Amino acid sequence: MVYSPLDTDVEPRTGVKRLRETGNIIEAQLVTSPQQARLAYGMRYDAYREYGFVGERPDGLFSDEYDTRPNYSTILVFRNGTPAATIRVALFDPGHPDPVFHRTQAMEIFEAEIRAVVAAERRPGTAGSAIELGKLARAADAANDVEVLFAAFRAAGYIGLHHDVDAVLNAVRAHHMPMYRRCGFRVLERPRPYPGLTFQTGLMGLFRDQYAVAQHTVPFMAGMAAGDPTHQALMAGEPARLSVFSALECLAARAAPLAMPAVAAS
Repeated sequence: MVYSPLDTDVEPRTGVKRLRETGNIIEAQLVTSPQQARLAYGMRYDAYREYGFVGERPDGLFSDEYDTRPNYSTILVFRNGTPAATIRVALFDPGHPDPVFHRTQAMEIFEAEIRAVVAAERRPGTAGSAIELGKLARAADAANDVEVLFAAFRAAGYIGLHHDVDAVLNAVRAHHMPMYRRCGFRVLERPRPYPGLTFQTGLMGLFRDQYAVAQHTVPFMAGMAAGDPTHQALMAGEPARLSVFSALECLAARAAPLAMPAVAAS
């Protein structure tokens, strides 16, 4: 498709919807096109390559077979219309009729543990479900931008709300575990070698009984609700406006003696 330079709904070079270009605006959008996917995979590659976590790839993209599976979603976060971060979210749903939904990437190292914890946390009459976060990356010029990091997690949280999951799981490097603990996550398993990457990750989880507590104590989770305008826009594939967190909250996050992840596994 060729886009006219006068078409203000898309960015002519990439074909991606043009978001607002002025002001302090953060928006998230589900990846629904090849052009958007290339933006996300390129951002992943640059971030993971910068830290030496993946080898050189001629196409400059970091993607894997899980990206094409129906239980996986990738989110792009934009600041003032510029791609600033990306995160991937997997749905683990052992009760789904499609067996693809019965497996996520972290099960390559934590399969028994994930199945057990979701079974233990499930509500009566259900098979239980969880989302798994991963492939977090920030653009080079947003490497120290705490707001877009918070926004990526907030957008991922909306997918969890959408599916009404019992748990949020993440494969986390050891030095990032304190940050996740502050967000209400518990350590479930100590770090092990992660397939395809040059580091180890442990398994952490946030569970339904802690959701309300997290929404009152974690700034980027405050005020989220299934069915709110952000949720509706995000799940429709449209740009979804996300809260811009206060300068005080972001300064506190920067000052805290916690490693804020530039990249994450899964």
